[in-house]
Amino acid sequence: MDDMKNLADVLQSSPGTQDWRDAVNALGMERLVHLLENDINLIVRCQAAAGLGYLRDKRAGPSLVNALKHSDWGVRNNAAKALGLLGDTAAIPALRTASMDSDGTVAMSAARAIDEIDKRAAASDSATA
Repeated sequence: MDDMKNLADVLQSSPGTQDWRDAVNALGMERLVHLLENDINLIVRCQAAAGLGYLRDKRAGPSLVNALKHSDWGVRNNAAKALGLLGDTAAIPALRTASMDSDGTVAMSAARAIDEIDKRAAASDSATA
């Protein structure tokens, strides 16, 4: 558990760095989901959502969709961005709701995520046609 706490500390203190990417990879999808859903530190929750987007594991989709309803705008924002990176069309209804979020940053991130998912779906459709 201490290793998980140390990795969570890296998530909080070093977003976007190689140390951050290493921590995301070391934690893995399941532990990042746990941090997203349970950590008391909002920065860790935000970075866990970002890490799930970085991993692009669609199994994280339901947890990220739930995070779109979190009280903190940063958690909602990073969840929306992560869902765009996952590219799962199942997230579009929740992202549509989030695109009307009272926080403009969240609303914009959700709208961009929908665009990303739509573009990937269209590219996939044209590749198989």
